[in-house]
Amino acid sequence: MRTIFLSLLLITFIALTSPGSLSGEIRLLERLEVDPSQSQLFFPRDFCLTEDGLFLISDQYAREVKIYQLEGKTLKLVGTIGGANATEGRLQYPTYCFYNPEQSRFGVIDFDKKAILLYDRLNRLDFKYDQAIDCPHLADGIQLIGNTLWVSGYTPDTRNNPYDLYAIDLSSYRKTFLMPSYLKYGLKSLAEYEEKYMNSLDIRALGISGWFSVQGDYVYFAWEGDLRIIKMDRQTGRLQPFSGITRTSSRYVRPYFSEQMRNGYRNRDAQVILKEKDKMAFVKHLFTDSGHVYVVYQGPVTQNPRFRVQIYTLNGDRVDDTAIPDKPGDPMWLDKETGFLYSIGQKPGGNGFVILRYDIR
Repeated sequence: MRTIFLSLLLITFIALTSPGSLSGEIRLLERLEVDPSQSQLFFPRDFCLTEDGLFLISDQYAREVKIYQLEGKTLKLVGTIGGANATEGRLQYPTYCFYNPEQSRFGVIDFDKKAILLYDRLNRLDFKYDQAIDCPHLADGIQLIGNTLWVSGYTPDTRNNPYDLYAIDLSSYRKTFLMPSYLKYGLKSLAEYEEKYMNSLDIRALGISGWFSVQGDYVYFAWEGDLRIIKMDRQTGRLQPFSGITRTSSRYVRPYFSEQMRNGYRNRDAQVILKEKDKMAFVKHLFTDSGHVYVVYQGPVTQNPRFRVQIYTLNGDRVDDTAIPDKPGDPMWLDKETGFLYSIGQKPGGNGFVILRYDIR
């Protein structure tokens, strides 16, 4: 009897600690105050964490990346990257960024310079500018895997065909175009893309940003305006089954759309556009770890809480759909080792910023 009991206990322990099992609840662990006394954050567009706990925050309006370290529950400014005093690698309009701990390398997209600036981390606070990679078109995500820089955002190939995900080999600077833009919008061909997206004001024209994550042999991608997941082989670009459907996942519904929204765009009426967007749903982020895909989405204003996470296995089986408490902000970052989700948001009344730390496992 004791042997049977111990065996059942072991099976239960394995089930609760296996990659496929999650707690089913997202918990807010703590609020980390951003100290404004030395240098205020103006518009944090993106951020990442180093393996030794530094926060690298791309402050778009300040034209620099600010380095913070945690002291108690307060983030103190300890340095900058690409700021006004930089002799090389000075930033003009930093947006999305990455940090690769294996290579001690940091990179950030500069919208004004139309380039991706790369920096080598020499020691804890010393980031030395290395090079700039040409990025003439809009980009909304980057990730460094080995010697390959992955970029999401519109770019044309040599035949001027539109793509929304490509890779750059940093040895040869050769580009590999992976995902045609028509796939991003759930279309079947370039001709359909030109008809429905390029030549008309359609629902697909409302969202621009796409979120992606490279995990193992595959790339997982979600566009903000259609709430679906695309899984591709990172070597061949071939679409892979996800939730039993090769091209898209049917679990998500398209965002709300109306004739009022069309008229708002035609008339450039910001109030109408914002009012209609309150009725829509958007993908805000996509993350992966060794066992799961996490899709953060913002529901319509009537949904409370408005932010949720849908969690899938890497093969597309949905595990959970869980609310994120306490009004997280944007941007977000997932620590793959700990399962902690970090989010930058404004304090009530807009006086300063806080970083919220959640446990999503």
